Amino acid sequence: MSNPFSFLGGCVQSRDVARTIVQIDQLTAQGSTWSKLLKRDQAQGRWFSFKLEWTATRLCTVTHPELTMLATGPDGIVSASTLSGPAEETIDATDDGPSRRGPIRDLRAIDGVPYAVGMGRQVYRREAPGRWTRQDRTSP
Repeated sequence: MSNPFSFLGGCVQSRDVARTIVQIDQLTAQGSTWSKLLKRDQAQGRWFSFKLEWTATRLCTVTHPELTMLATGPDGIVSASTLSGPAEETIDATDDGPSRRGPIRDLRAIDGVPYAVGMGRQVYRREAPGRWTRQDRTSP
């Protein structure tokens, strides 16, 4: 029996919490770009599911200034979820961003700070909620 899901990325948030991104293969084959963010909370013995209306490919969590789960996709859209709810951010909407220079390929927290990198040798750092700054050599 084949798996009906494609797993696109994931991260371990803590000893008890792991997260992953999935797409339902049958829906993707029909043209859907939706992703599901799954959270496994071992302490509660439960799975939680959150839907995004776009393709997410990478996840990371940060704890400062508050616990935030970040998910991004190739075009630089970011879902930033906190205990107060989700918000949508854009890494770089300029003509020099992912839409022209190349898709975002990875997202990682380094020393508690989120960084996104892309195929056009672009590097972005999340300075604050909704504020991503270019860090690569060609930054304006």
